[in-house]
Amino acid sequence: MRDMTTPVLLGDFKIDPVTQVLIRTTDNQSVKLSRSESLIICMLAKQPNVAVSRDALLEDCWTGKVVTNSSLTVAIKHIRSAFSELGADDVIVTEPKKGYLIRLSSVEELKLAENNVSNAVEKPPANDLTNSHISHATPDSPLKTSITKAAVFSRLTLLSKRYLVTAFSFTLTITTLSQMALFVESTRIDNHHVLYDGQIMPPAVINAIKAFPNPKSKFITYPLGGICDDYQLIVIDNKTGFIDITSQIEQGNCRG
Repeated sequence: MRDMTTPVLLGDFKIDPVTQVLIRTTDNQSVKLSRSESLIICMLAKQPNVAVSRDALLEDCWTGKVVTNSSLTVAIKHIRSAFSELGADDVIVTEPKKGYLIRLSSVEELKLAENNVSNAVEKPPANDLTNSHISHATPDSPLKTSITKAAVFSRLTLLSKRYLVTAFSFTLTITTLSQMALFVESTRIDNHHVLYDGQIMPPAVINAIKAFPNPKSKFITYPLGGICDDYQLIVIDNKTGFIDITSQIEQGNCRG
């Protein structure tokens, strides 16, 4: 495993495993992470675009601690939220039956889009030279023609860069939704439709779903992590929206 004390650069982002802070280098905006979450990013950054198994991440990023698959699931969720808060939504990718990877190309595309916008804003100072000579130009002189072309080109450049950023944001959104579709699995329990993370649900969660009085309801359940492997259970109601019924799961008194 790589040195876990040296900051790692990922396009416009840097993760410092010592301070456990994810930083966007373009403006120094940052998000605080846990030690395990920082180590996960460092480990995935060792081989960008190559999936690392869940077992390997659990073994190397929680040294000396006994953890479960749900702990890794929650950690990945926090890492994705951190990147999303800093403007990148598809850096951490789930590879079904393989594990997780860092898609570095997405970070590099984001850097390219931001640099293009900044370059377009920085171009206008070239007009300072032409402005100093504009009083000497005749209506039909080549100088006036070049000034007009430069102004039109500058405006078209700004418009094209704005379109590029909009198109790029749309692409990120579509990619994120497709990755979520790969990550979430569905099943049926007593005619109830259940969305979950693909891990085996504990009996307490299954019993709570079976005991729900409304037939053919829709549920979302996912692990909260911790020592006891607690789960959250949410009902999707067509009239009232989302209803949290986690309290109806008999998960005992232990909390991680």
